[in-house]
Amino acid sequence: MPENCPLEVHIADRQEFESRFGGFSPRRPWLLGRLRTLVELAATSGELRRVFIWGSFVTGKPAPRDLDILLIMSEGFEVDRLAAPAQAVFDSTRARLLFESDVFLSTCLDRRRGARSLAEHLSNFQNLSKARYCGIGAAVIQTDDQMLVAQQCVSNLRRILPEARKVHSPRDYSRMAEPILLEVQQREQEILEYLSRDLEQPIAS
Repeated sequence: MPENCPLEVHIADRQEFESRFGGFSPRRPWLLGRLRTLVELAATSGELRRVFIWGSFVTGKPAPRDLDILLIMSEGFEVDRLAAPAQAVFDSTRARLLFESDVFLSTCLDRRRGARSLAEHLSNFQNLSKARYCGIGAAVIQTDDQMLVAQQCVSNLRRILPEARKVHSPRDYSRMAEPILLEVQQREQEILEYLSRDLEQPIAS
């Protein structure tokens, strides 16, 4: 990491990053696998320049909720020119479903930016991520009763999809199912965060 790099920005190669954040809980290797796939798909464009990651995954939290990612692409990059699998990376709903990631896109970040200027640039995307999902997180479920309600909601949503698959065309089903699957994913993560909350508290000696 450069000496003049502020605490908010750390530069690391892939091996260092994976070694630091990819282990010490069952969820982290799974999310790391999602991150690898996402970056590999974005790289198929030949226009991926840099990747920035922030949020709970780059903390000591055992069960991060998701990935927050900024992809820097070359000037003139167009999503429509990508193959369908790679386009999913840049579709907010599909990226949440397939990679449990909030993906943001920027083009040609000036490499001459100072470290502090870079941190300010990234903070804009961090604030956008918080605003997009401000109603989702560990604070949503506070009691066991609320957790049971959330579990019932997930169960109800899961029952909808098999019935919908029977009566809708594949295309219509896909369009209808995506927001439902996203809701299931978000509520299941809220449940996971509630159940793991005590594990994140320091143990008194």
